[in-house]
Amino acid sequence: MDRDAYLQYTASGFHIERALFSASEVAAMTRHYMAMRAKGTYPGDFTGVPPRSNPGTPDPLAQYPRLINMHDWDMQTRGWMTDPRLIEIATVLMGQRPRLIQ
Repeated sequence: MDRDAYLQYTASGFHIERALFSASEVAAMTRHYMAMRAKGTYPGDFTGVPPRSNPGTPDPLAQYPRLINMHDWDMQTRGWMTDPRLIEIATVLMGQRPRLIQ
């Protein structure tokens, strides 16, 4: 990561790190979460966000409903959240190792 990215992050509060995960990894994540959603509800689902039932809308929450705190009960999610690539970039941006909270 270059200094410009860090400066942009500190100025705006966000950073987009392109290609951190490969396209196939992202596809696997999408399949995993869509399969989870198809199985039913989980603790914390839709906290603060009403469920939407119109998957034809451009609203991402309608297409990909929220799952909350998956790292607490889904080991695949915990693995993705603790992936060294993600931890490295988050550490650089934050100036300290991140904590898993949601």
